[in-house]
Amino acid sequence: MQYCLNSSEVVLFRDVAKRKGFSDGCVEITLTNYNLIFSETTGDIINEEVCPVENIKVYKGIPWIKQNGHNVEIYLTTGEHYFTFESRVTINKFLTAVNELVTGKTRTEKAAEKFKKGVDLVDDTLEISTLDTIKKVISKKIDSIGQSKNSVIGLLSGKKK
Repeated sequence: MQYCLNSSEVVLFRDVAKRKGFSDGCVEITLTNYNLIFSETTGDIINEEVCPVENIKVYKGIPWIKQNGHNVEIYLTTGEHYFTFESRVTINKFLTAVNELVTGKTRTEKAAEKFKKGVDLVDDTLEISTLDTIKKVISKKIDSIGQSKNSVIGLLSGKKK
């Protein structure tokens, strides 16, 4: 039987990977907003494993999916799955879709939050404003370079001779 989406379910990712440990076991991996589906076809028989996305293990707010080159390990509360993808671009699309689904945030947003926490820690520890300091340094550099009306930074910063 082939998996049918329910009325409010959408496909976020779908591609084929090779199941690690199987000689010719290609598996279609489908991620929806509700489930992670592994579909394997042998002749006329379709074997499907449907895992609710809540079964994806999460550690420190991050889905527990490891990548090593073209290999991916997916950790679920019901067990682990090991796959080899054809391209790293495909892996990146899969990881991005899972991260956004599980955390509600893009990888960029999570990285920005992590950076901001680091900046806040430095600011609190040293009792400074890192961003204000950086603005002052850049402003001074633009002022010194911008004195030349032909300099790119001078033109961009609006400095006129």
